Amino acid sequence: MVFTIELETWDETRFRLQQDETWRRLGTDWNLQSTDFRSGNPSTVIENTQGKSSIELEGIVYRIDPQSFNLSEKNIAFYEFSTFRQTFPPIPSKDQLKQIIAAGDDSLDNYLVLNVHGQFELRQPSCSISPMDPTVVVCHEMFWAGNGYVGPDAAVDNEHIDDYYRTSTKEWLIHLDIGNTRGGPDFFTSCTATEIEAELISIEHQWSPQY
Repeated sequence: MVFTIELETWDETRFRLQQDETWRRLGTDWNLQSTDFRSGNPSTVIENTQGKSSIELEGIVYRIDPQSFNLSEKNIAFYEFSTFRQTFPPIPSKDQLKQIIAAGDDSLDNYLVLNVHGQFELRQPSCSISPMDPTVVVCHEMFWAGNGYVGPDAAVDNEHIDDYYRTSTKEWLIHLDIGNTRGGPDFFTSCTATEIEAELISIEHQWSPQY
C-alpha cells in the first residue's frame, strides 16, 4: 500500500503532489500515475505536509490548512490523502471492535479509530492523533472518561457496538471506493451493517491491484 498527497481547494478541485514537487490537477482521473509522489511510510507522508503555509496552484495563491478562515474565503486549500493497494485489505470485524472496546480504560479519554489496515484502535489524546495522519480512515468523536463508552459493559451493549461498527464500515466502504482517508462518521446513514458487509464482499470479488 502506498499513500499520495493531495490538496483540495474550496471548490473541490484536487491537485496531487508530483515527484518533482510540482502539483498535478486530478480532474476525474484519480488513478496513480508514474509521476505522482508516493510513499508507503506514513512518517514520510506527514513530513511532506510540513512547513508550508501557502502555495501557488495554477496562478492562484492558496492558504494551506489555515487554523481559522472565513467561510466566504476562496483561496484556501486542505491536505487530503489517497491510498493505493496491491491486495484487498481485511474487512473490519465486529468481533475485533468488541475486543477493543472491552479492553478500553473508561478512566481515560479515548478516540475510536479505524485504520487503513481495517483494524479498530482506541487512542488517547496524549498519543497526539495528527490531523495529517494518513493511516486514519475514520476517527470518531472523543469518548470522554467516565461516559461508559469503553470497557466490558460497553462491549456487550449491542446497540452501542452496532452503531459504531455500522458508521465505521460505511466510511470504510467510501475509503475503498475513492481511496480517501480521514473521513467523518455519518450516524444518519440508513445503511445497515449487513448491507454494508454485502457491498464490501461484492467489491472484494471485483478487486484488482491499483498499481
